[in-house]
Amino acid sequence: MSLSADVAADLPRVLLADDTAEVQVVARKALVSAGMEVTTCDDGKGVLNAVGDGGFDLIILDSTLPDMSGTELCRRLTLSPQLADTPILLLKADARNESKLEILEVGAFDFVHLPLDPQELIIRAKAALRFKALRDELRAKSRELIHEHEAEAQLERTIQQVRASWGDLQGQQMLGFVAGHLAAQVDLPLAAAAEQARILSTESALPPELQQQLRDLAGALRESSAQVHRLFTLTQQNGEAREVGLAALLQDLVKLTRFETETLGLELELETGCRWSGPVDQLAHAFLLLLHNAVEAVAREDAPRIFITLKSAPKWYLIEIMDNGPGLDVGIREHMFEPFQTTKAAPHVGMGLHFAHQLIAQLGGRIEIADAKMQTGTKVTVILPQNPPA
Repeated sequence: MSLSADVAADLPRVLLADDTAEVQVVARKALVSAGMEVTTCDDGKGVLNAVGDGGFDLIILDSTLPDMSGTELCRRLTLSPQLADTPILLLKADARNESKLEILEVGAFDFVHLPLDPQELIIRAKAALRFKALRDELRAKSRELIHEHEAEAQLERTIQQVRASWGDLQGQQMLGFVAGHLAAQVDLPLAAAAEQARILSTESALPPELQQQLRDLAGALRESSAQVHRLFTLTQQNGEAREVGLAALLQDLVKLTRFETETLGLELELETGCRWSGPVDQLAHAFLLLLHNAVEAVAREDAPRIFITLKSAPKWYLIEIMDNGPGLDVGIREHMFEPFQTTKAAPHVGMGLHFAHQLIAQLGGRIEIADAKMQTGTKVTVILPQNPPA
């Protein structure tokens, strides 16, 4: 056994195993000329000793080494967790289809025909190295995404803890703050990961099915980034007027409070094309208060249901939030917009409907409360002018 290397800094490291001196010389010369660092050995034992140190980007094996079969050695190497991501090329004289299938079955990335053509060796080696680099980059991005998802889960748990200990108004304010912080943290990484997945999907060296998976991943990440950006915008209390689709706004608010609503029988029937222009953060705050109030109303129901509708009328938009909770007595209903009026136990202080009523009134609208058409429960109707006062 002999072991030698051409060493250069920051170059792809290639391990070449062949017991024929002429093949070693020709292959090493070709690979070094293509900008690779080459370590050579003569047999399978030399390969096993060399890979113990790790750090190789590509392994090239003769299929007929003197002490073991190259295909069997390839199988052993690919079963090693440390080498599972290292592509292997086999040098093989037999070009029959059965022989090619055998090479792929043992985990080799590709094969090179013998007698050796230096140009073919360079092309196949570069393709294997490029594939490894793309896979390594994609896995690094995937780890970043997992980290971001873990951060999102932790923030959501924090939101739940805050919501459990605060009252109506305070809880909604904290929800907006934490959701805004979350959005700011994950929006940019999601957008960057989507673009990276799109770029990787254009690599012709990748299998078609992997290219399609990358395209699907890029689309999903772009949609997640857009969703996060919209939620971040909703939490900004700047009072600026802008145009928004009411159906999309209500859908976003439901997603923003999904840890509250995901276990409910929540239904949406939203008319599309309802455009509204005004201080969206103020309107979103009012809707959040009303949605949270409905969630609280059905908390003790065996089959909780909330039904939200949006429809247009001349000069007005009508948004109804119906629940199948215990409902309200007529006497209580007449005072529900007054401060500190509540039918719930502590820590609720009865300010949610009061502030929602004030916010909608500032937009030129009003809130009406009636019995829901769900046997029991309450229907809250927001009557919102299509053109709010300036």
